Amino acid sequence: MKSLTSIDGFFEFFNLRRNAKYRQLNIDWISTFKYINADSSTTTTSFKALNIKSKKVKLLIEELLTMEYLQHCKPSLYQFWTCLSCDEIETFHHLWSCTHIIPKLTEIMEFSQ
Repeated sequence: MKSLTSIDGFFEFFNLRRNAKYRQLNIDWISTFKYINADSSTTTTSFKALNIKSKKVKLLIEELLTMEYLQHCKPSLYQFWTCLSCDEIETFHHLWSCTHIIPKLTEIMEFSQ
C-alpha cells in the first residue's frame, strides 16, 4: 500500500505543469527522492526535517526565492529590485553564476567535503 501511495505521489508531482521540463530529461528519480528524503524519519515528522525537504524541492524545481520569482508573484512590490551583490537581475541561474557569489559558494563546497 505504501508503495502505491508513493508511486501515486510521484506521478502527481511529475505531471505538474511546472515540472514539464523534467519529462524530457533522463533523471534518476529514485536517487533524487532518496536525496530529498534523506533527512526525514519514516516514523515521525519534525518541522526541521520538513523545512530541509522543502528547500531541497524548491532547489530542484528552481523555485528558490529570487527577485525574479518575487517579481513574478508580486510585481507591484518587487518592481525594480536586483541582486544585492552586483546589481544585475537576480534569476535562479544568477544565484549560481554571480561573480561575487562564486567564491563564497566554492568556499562552502570545499568546507563541506
